[in-house]
Amino acid sequence: MTKTELIALVAEKTGKTNKAAKADVETVLNAILDTLAEGESVAIAGFGNFDIKTRAARKGVNPATKEVIDIPETKTVTFKATKSLREKLN
Repeated sequence: MTKTELIALVAEKTGKTNKAAKADVETVLNAILDTLAEGESVAIAGFGNFDIKTRAARKGVNPATKEVIDIPETKTVTFKATKSLREKLN
């Protein structure tokens, strides 16, 4: 499902216009993004948890030149589904 399809589905389910549904979806996504950017996790009951994970700096190898390179520390987002979501899927 794409973001556009999600907006259309929200509009259909709520009886709102696509423009109003887009504003709602954007608000939710921006709230999640802003919270994660602040370093906090987001827990949505019955759905799952979004967390920030830090990957440590490490050494890597450039496959083209075989040169050893430093890969800096990075942050990434992880998602863990709740038990009820996993049960619905299985």
